[in-house]
Amino acid sequence: MDDGVKELFLLADGYTNLNHGSFGAVPKQVFERQVELMRKQEERPDQYLRTEYFQHLKEGRVAVSNLVNCPVEQLVFVENASTAVNAALRTVCKTKDDNILILDCAYPMVTCTVDTMIEEGLVGEKVVCVVEIPVDSEKAVVDALTAALASKPKGFFKACVFSHIVSLPAITLPIKAMAKACKERGVECVIVDGAHAIGQLPLDMEDIFAAGIDVFTSNCHKWLFSPKGTAILCTRNGLNIIPTVISASYKTCDVHTDRFNYVGTRDYNPFCAVSSAVEFVQSTLGGIDKVMAYNHSLVEWMYDTLPEKLHATPVCPLSMMGSMFTVKLPQNINATVAKQGLLYFLEKHNMAVVINPIGDSYFLRISAQVYLSKEDISRGVDIIIKELEI
Repeated sequence: MDDGVKELFLLADGYTNLNHGSFGAVPKQVFERQVELMRKQEERPDQYLRTEYFQHLKEGRVAVSNLVNCPVEQLVFVENASTAVNAALRTVCKTKDDNILILDCAYPMVTCTVDTMIEEGLVGEKVVCVVEIPVDSEKAVVDALTAALASKPKGFFKACVFSHIVSLPAITLPIKAMAKACKERGVECVIVDGAHAIGQLPLDMEDIFAAGIDVFTSNCHKWLFSPKGTAILCTRNGLNIIPTVISASYKTCDVHTDRFNYVGTRDYNPFCAVSSAVEFVQSTLGGIDKVMAYNHSLVEWMYDTLPEKLHATPVCPLSMMGSMFTVKLPQNINATVAKQGLLYFLEKHNMAVVINPIGDSYFLRISAQVYLSKEDISRGVDIIIKELEI
């Protein structure tokens, strides 16, 4: 990408963001569109929230539907993947006869949601599939899941939830092969938490549904440059997910997806600005494929150069990495600094980077993005090496 790409974003001068994966970054033109819509809303609230908002919402849904090849009637906006997973699980699981299979590398929200549902009597048993890190291959993940499924009778699990890209360590999972394994063991609902997927990996929802995946969610505010609090919830045809918030218009909606359009008075303009984010990617940056290719080229370079420099171990093959690079750090590092992690580097170096513990080891995750260069990443890594005393 050109040197001037960073100027398209609101990122502060001198700030190095090696952690795009957590919260994303909003381009100036998308932010300006969001503010423009907020102004229109406050100028004529009734006109906007009763009529104009729904048109803007439709434009956003159509734009994203076209991007991921999903029928628009099977895609809705929600605030984040957490909202979507909660809605899906609470729609599907209702009694102690309903059991759920998750992975030990699931985002903590998934574990917390399932545990809470068990306490509420909405789920019977939670079984956790252990995935050994580092991961040697996609087959290793599928084999681990298959073994976990086989540990119980066929049809035992009502739902199975797994990530498309694990948050930490950042590993792309073979979701279609995993869905096939689930369906062969009688799992009724396969839910994919694809929080990091859209904008980082090619997505074809028709192909994903055909593979046996029933629910797929992804955050637009991460890798699609949308305003904070924007995500998609995609469902296979015929599956009607119930929103986590039931609004006054719930029973008047003829189409189940309409139930997500308005769930009470709030600021919906992040949803309305998603179409501007899609336009930014497709027009200003030259297309989603170009963005993903550039980001992955940075990951390829990191994969080739950083493990030796950091005395670290990649968590998976390069083929299982998208736009995020993760390594297991050596044991003999400055644990005091590592324990403080991201906040330490923010305060001392004006740099955001993920350093988190898993078990008795620390892992480093670096996000590639169009506003970063190899030089930016190299400077950041040099700081990490110095501070962690590698």
